[in-house]
Amino acid sequence: RYGVLNPEQSLRTRAMELSTASFNALRPLGKSVFGISAGINGNGFCITRDTALRVPYLAHSIVEDIEYHMHLLRAGLRVDFLDHVWVKAQMPIGGPGANVQRVRWERGRIITIKNYAPALLRSLLAGNRRAIDGLIDVLMPPVSLVLLCLIPALLFGQGIAFQVGIAGVLILAMHYFIAAVRYGNIAWFFMLMAYIPWYIVWKTWVVIKSLLTERNLPWLRTDRHKKKDQG
Repeated sequence: RYGVLNPEQSLRTRAMELSTASFNALRPLGKSVFGISAGINGNGFCITRDTALRVPYLAHSIVEDIEYHMHLLRAGLRVDFLDHVWVKAQMPIGGPGANVQRVRWERGRIITIKNYAPALLRSLLAGNRRAIDGLIDVLMPPVSLVLLCLIPALLFGQGIAFQVGIAGVLILAMHYFIAAVRYGNIAWFFMLMAYIPWYIVWKTWVVIKSLLTERNLPWLRTDRHKKKDQG
């Protein structure tokens, strides 16, 4: 279970704690319950020596954790989620460090879809049932995109369209509430409700800007700490 070491330092790190509680804890826990490969997310995972020999760590993309998970699935291996074992990482408080990290994650998602979705689909059609685990991992859209798609239904929809919009927002809210209860902070969950619209706008903007201005994105280390002259 991958979490945030410094959630108290800013609104963004508190939002990141809620996000990791969802994406790196509650979701892989649910996958494991249903027998789906939990995936590899973030800075911490363990493999046996036999697995390392069978599937060497030859992942070199900007999202090497997802890439290595694809290699494991191709080999017919399943990743289990260990809820009682955790690792926490220092998250960027804001500014350029947060931009670099978000762009790497979201651009990496696009690259992964392009590079692995067709092969996983072919593998599934050929009888590898683990390929469906990879397709779920690769094709699952970010929550911010889902919410952006629901907003027109809420603002302009009528009848069934409006009801679908309301139901979608309530399901997302319940999902994050459960994540906050189990892994995070309930008080921060309610406080972050006012921050989430700005967080979504910022996240969408940095990704669109990157797609327009950076065609080839290298792997850049995230600056996770404030500079000394910033206090």
